[in-house]
Amino acid sequence: MSRLGSSFRRAVDVVQEAIGVFDAAVASAQAVRVHTKPDARTLRVLGIMPERFPDRF
Repeated sequence: MSRLGSSFRRAVDVVQEAIGVFDAAVASAQAVRVHTKPDARTLRVLGIMPERFPDRF
């Protein structure tokens, strides 16, 4: 039963991480839509270095 509980906790962690990445992607898309730069935290979650992301586009 311990292995089942451990596997379930890992699955929950993976789903929570996926939700976090999805939230960051939505926030980034909303910022880009209004032609502003997303915040640094959001860019890092998406694997983008904030200093390489253009300020204006």
